[in-house]
Amino acid sequence: MYTATGWINVLMGILNFCLFLPFVFKEKRIAAREAMIKQGMQSEKEAWKSMKPDYLSAWTLIFAFFILVFNFVFLETLATPLTMDMFAWTKAEALYYMAWIMAVGAVLASGVFLMIGPLCKRIPEQHVLLWGGFFLMVLGRAVYIPMSDQPPKLAIVENVTATLFQAEDPNWKGVYGSNFTDVQSDMVRVDLDYKGPAFVDRVSNLSDTVSSKDLLGCPSTQEWCKTTRGMTIFQFLLGYAFTAIGYPIGVTLITTIFSKVLGPRPQGTWMGLMTGSGCMSRALGPVFLSTIYTKYGLYWTFGSTAVMMAITMLWLWHMRQRLAPASYESKDSREDELATINFKQEDSTANQQEHDRTVMERLENWFRPRQKLKDRQSMLETDEEYCESDNISLALFAGDGFNEWKSISNNGLNFIADRALEGLVSLSRLDISQNRITNLPPELFSEAKHIEEIYLQNNSLNVLAPGIFTDLQQLHILDLSNNELTSEWINPSTFKGLLRLILLDLTTSSKPSQ
Repeated sequence: MYTATGWINVLMGILNFCLFLPFVFKEKRIAAREAMIKQGMQSEKEAWKSMKPDYLSAWTLIFAFFILVFNFVFLETLATPLTMDMFAWTKAEALYYMAWIMAVGAVLASGVFLMIGPLCKRIPEQHVLLWGGFFLMVLGRAVYIPMSDQPPKLAIVENVTATLFQAEDPNWKGVYGSNFTDVQSDMVRVDLDYKGPAFVDRVSNLSDTVSSKDLLGCPSTQEWCKTTRGMTIFQFLLGYAFTAIGYPIGVTLITTIFSKVLGPRPQGTWMGLMTGSGCMSRALGPVFLSTIYTKYGLYWTFGSTAVMMAITMLWLWHMRQRLAPASYESKDSREDELATINFKQEDSTANQQEHDRTVMERLENWFRPRQKLKDRQSMLETDEEYCESDNISLALFAGDGFNEWKSISNNGLNFIADRALEGLVSLSRLDISQNRITNLPPELFSEAKHIEEIYLQNNSLNVLAPGIFTDLQQLHILDLSNNELTSEWINPSTFKGLLRLILLDLTTSSKPSQ
């Protein structure tokens, strides 16, 4: 009965382990690099160290995660004994019906997961978390407060009836009948409302008999069973539905907002703290069940959890303005140009040249470790005769051992061959600035799909082939400044598919004299 679920968890754990192996899951620190660029820092570590996280918001979300998981796990733990106490189900019946209820709840939760993204595009994440997650969880706990007109039936056997029947059959064990279902089992059901001679309906598909400890209903050892109202099946299903909707919304958005609050810093330790709070809630669930539910009953159990969720919701409402992504400021006003598309015409050529020099100096500090730069430059030096040529095929460098970075700036080039980058599939940085190039081949980057930086500034580009930059999804920096491009060649479709683009520089000056 219980072994299959354990093996399913083992198989899913192995699958998760395989999915997180280094050759399957690869980390991309896009946020850290963006912060580094906008702040003008020389390293990612320097950038995120300058940004202090909002510790109050972070610990608020960790506590909210603890409360949310605690309530969900507590319901999972309590569901089976609760149905057996309230509805007098047998163990087999409780497992059977709870399996169906949880399966339907899982399907409902899967649909909710798919709705979170579109919903957060229309409504702020904080509001979706509050009203879609925590408010529904509060309702789910409040609905479980008993509302039936009758108390739950006690798990006792009518002594006279049991004695009369035992005289006829010494092996007979009396069991209280279910008040909700007539699912077949191997138990003897006793009609306690019948005032005449004992009437027994034997319903049996199995050969085993149950012991006297398997009395169905609310145990008489729980004193509250004698005085507390019972719960209806409608209450139970409605509360579970609220939980199936509210929990996935809450747990997803808490982790999402938590990651944004921390910012671009490494988040392993903080995520470990959040996961640890969830583990602690799972450990405390059975303790809460044994101390509150068994001793004090439904009112205290679900009343206290409802108040717990409501207080957490109110605190999140108070903190909603601070549950926002970590912010950072640029060091000077020029950094604003690095994050936007600038179409302004510069009046002064001198100012434009100064701007170009500043941009290049910063980019070199950001992405070029000094020692590696010297090594690569020494390997890529070419003689004077080669540098004076009018065209070049970069594929000549395909075997030089440094296929990730190419620089042929300031060489007087005016033409790039159609297949210049053929074979350079690992190329990540290309610098052909400070030349006289007027156009680029349409298929220039067809094989360099992983390129991250392209520098084309200070050329004579006046044409851009449609789709030349399409699907360069790893591209972070594209510098087209100080060329002769007009609005005819610059439109939103020109840069379609550049999902990770951080810097696009289109600042231009007057056309240079020929």
